[in-house]
Amino acid sequence: MNSAEEREIDDYLILNRLPLDILLEVRDHMISQVSDLQVRENLDFEKAFLKTKIAWEPEFKMTKYFFFYTEEISVLEKKIVKTRYNYILRKSFAIASLFFVINLLTIFFLKHRIFMVFYLKYKTD
Repeated sequence: MNSAEEREIDDYLILNRLPLDILLEVRDHMISQVSDLQVRENLDFEKAFLKTKIAWEPEFKMTKYFFFYTEEISVLEKKIVKTRYNYILRKSFAIASLFFVINLLTIFFLKHRIFMVFYLKYKTD
């Protein structure tokens, strides 16, 4: 594959408005997929690239992700962002739950201790 063909793949990915980190990863996958199609099915670049674009087309459809983005993003980007944010949200929930339990235990023990202080104070009187 020559640099003009790689540039055509780059232009196609830029046209689909992918962020740079995702674009670079997808670029590598598309280049290897086009090369594999050229070798396995003995296709020229244009036909192999067309088959690759058709295979990747569902991933590049634009969709909305109201929680984190106001503009439309690709389905592929949405999947990646969901995976990242779900991990962060789960970890945050676990930490928040831990602190909630610590707070409940603190309240319980302090309440019990305050009760004992008042009970002993008024019992001796």
